[in-house]
Amino acid sequence: VDGTVGFNGDLFAYLTKTDNSGFSILMNRVGREPNNQFGSAGSGLKNLVFDDEAADGDIHFYETVIGESSIFGLPWTGTWQPDGRLVDPALITGAEPRGALLDQFDGIDPNGEWLLFLADVSPGGLLTLTDWSLEFELDADVSTFSGVASDGLVAGGTVFFDANLNGNLDAGEPWVFTDGSGDYELNVLPGPFDQNGDNQLQASEGVLVLTGGTDIATGLPLEISFRAPLGASVIHPVTTLIASLLIRDPNLSVTDAETQVETALGLEVGLAARVDMLTFDMYAEAALGNADAVAIINAVAKVQDTVIQVGDFVSGASGIPRVPVIDLAFQQLVDDVVAGRSLVLTSQSRLREIIDAVDATLFNSLSAVSYTHLTLPT
Repeated sequence: VDGTVGFNGDLFAYLTKTDNSGFSILMNRVGREPNNQFGSAGSGLKNLVFDDEAADGDIHFYETVIGESSIFGLPWTGTWQPDGRLVDPALITGAEPRGALLDQFDGIDPNGEWLLFLADVSPGGLLTLTDWSLEFELDADVSTFSGVASDGLVAGGTVFFDANLNGNLDAGEPWVFTDGSGDYELNVLPGPFDQNGDNQLQASEGVLVLTGGTDIATGLPLEISFRAPLGASVIHPVTTLIASLLIRDPNLSVTDAETQVETALGLEVGLAARVDMLTFDMYAEAALGNADAVAIINAVAKVQDTVIQVGDFVSGASGIPRVPVIDLAFQQLVDDVVAGRSLVLTSQSRLREIIDAVDATLFNSLSAVSYTHLTLPT
């Protein structure tokens, strides 16, 4: 935690998760005791760290440990145990029991939204919070999935573990936001999702889904969702094809699914070197001058453009929402991969065939009363 100016003895701060799964009092009028109604005379916070195991002890007695003459007007720093006293700041004395420490978060899912609440409870000399961050110590059996959302780089998107493969973020499914560069780190406790009891998560036990957020390059919102198999470190339209293929055939290996998609896109013969589509960071590699990055970026863009064009046309002509139509377009591309057909996505005739297939699927799944075949332009 970092902050400037202020009178530190006025501060009250707590940390919590917005799902109410934990609560810790970090500071509560530090230094306020029966013989000191104003609290500590420190001013500002500089690399102040809270840790239940901190050797310097309880931050409420920061002034006693450091020495009053040493801290007057200076920022607090170092690693300290949280105050932990769930007491009215106007009444705290330092003698109260400490029940609200960081151990309140032990064993919970670290993914999701965290809230740091900081209040200056006395007028004058207000502190300005300039920075704060969290560092987690994870259990050994936690599965960590990290990477980059790269349909363009997507900031503020939601990456979640889709255990039931329905494409929706359901209660209990871990999730995390992508940062300003599109990066994410999702931590998942295998227990609730471990179907075979090996305390690890396999590709057949769920997929990663990216939804929402903003394309950093265009400033436009991401309106459709993408998937990637567990173990992937990139999420984009081509990883969506691979993940969809694995959902379609759970007996297929990740390597075989990846190979089938690469072959359908012509990437097996179009690249200078073997590329793992599930880990290849195309934008980072392009910045390094990797020529294969251009081929990957083009393939991803072609898949994206195809499903969006299909979605826009069918939705516009039929009134059916765009997103489910785009999902059907993805499934049509998967059908082509399964059938061993080439995904020649630059052909207008091929686009027409995909629209025809989506049109037929909609006609077969909806009554003729609510849906009629589209008339395509020649």
